Amino acid sequence: MLGLLAALGFSAGFFAVPVNALIQHRPDEKDKGGVIAAANLLSFVGIGGAAGIYYVFQHYTRLSPPNIFLSASLMTVAATAYVLYLLPDALLRLLL
Repeated sequence: MLGLLAALGFSAGFFAVPVNALIQHRPDEKDKGGVIAAANLLSFVGIGGAAGIYYVFQHYTRLSPPNIFLSASLMTVAATAYVLYLLPDALLRLLL
């Protein structure tokens, strides 16, 4: 399990680092601080939302921990596909 969690964290870096680089690269200089602040705010709102989703999965739907991980991974795959649809050039930049 420790190896899988380490692989998950390593893979998350391949997702988060290019997204943060893109957020810091694209906006104009005068808007860059506000865009980075908004991205950080949305990240922490997402963390709070994920905690809420975990609470709902555990207490209301009575899912087991492996099923919670499976559900979270399916939602992550769906979100990744949507982001790749919106930003295909970011995928090309990652692959190159």
